[in-house]
Amino acid sequence: MRPSSTSPFGVLPEQESGKLVIHTRPYAGIQRTPPRAVAAESSTSIDKVTVLADGSVDATASYQLVGALASAYSKRFAEWRKSPNFDSGEEYIKRQIEEDGYKGSGLYVDIQDTQGAENRFSYAMRYRVDGFLDTENPYGVILSGFFPNPAPIAGLEAYAAAEPYAHDFLCSGDSRTEELSITFPDNVKLLAIPRNAHAQTELVQYDARYERKGNTIHVLRSVIDKTPGPVCAPEVSAQYARIGAAIKKDLKAQAVYQPK
Repeated sequence: MRPSSTSPFGVLPEQESGKLVIHTRPYAGIQRTPPRAVAAESSTSIDKVTVLADGSVDATASYQLVGALASAYSKRFAEWRKSPNFDSGEEYIKRQIEEDGYKGSGLYVDIQDTQGAENRFSYAMRYRVDGFLDTENPYGVILSGFFPNPAPIAGLEAYAAAEPYAHDFLCSGDSRTEELSITFPDNVKLLAIPRNAHAQTELVQYDARYERKGNTIHVLRSVIDKTPGPVCAPEVSAQYARIGAAIKKDLKAQAVYQPK
């Protein structure tokens, strides 16, 4: 097996976990490479959003990654920071905001200093989006950051519409946590926030908690996926479908405000 350029020393690349192998000396029959442990794969995001009186938003977002995703992102950032074109992401973030129809700016900050692939990696970003919300009319706000994190819980919505599998399929467990605080300006009044949500199967669990303090809403969402991988039996797809449907429903929930 060639050394991996996408994972740190001592860590199997994701595509090599749970594979069949033969020990030639001493021979002990057909074995498997170690499967990935659920605790070894995780992502955490923390978004803090302040809505200004004109509906513009100032925000910070920080991300902490562990496992295969950390290896991929740390390698990518390490190579980019060595590039003569490195600008802390100002041009990229500006373009992303403009592609969604807004004016704004931002940059990456607190990038963990790495030389290549690492099993743990963290970085953050600061950004502003002009006129993102309407503060002159009653409004329903989907509670999420403007930029999705590297492993968004929303990505699991796709399972809600998936047909049950008739065959084994690739799978891998992990944990995902998303925290969001969004503070609204004094010229609007909060009318309602979503209800808490919970869905659980034998292998996968989703939770969402919402709390209001004055004009600030705190949101905590989490997914714990205990599928051992790298291959799951067809019946496990029904569990993903159930959790995906719960996530899809919850992420449609909105906070509602009106101008004072």
